Amino acid sequence: MPESAIASGYIDFVLAPEEIAARLVLIARQETPAVTGRPRQ
Repeated sequence: MPESAIASGYIDFVLAPEEIAARLVLIARQETPAVTGRPRQ
């Protein structure tokens, strides 16, 4: 299954198991835009 997921092109990262936790921490620390209730243009 991992090979077909990668081949689909919908995968953001291909990581070794020991790299997953560190990547999740980096993603969680990213600032996200405030929700204003209006769609982005």
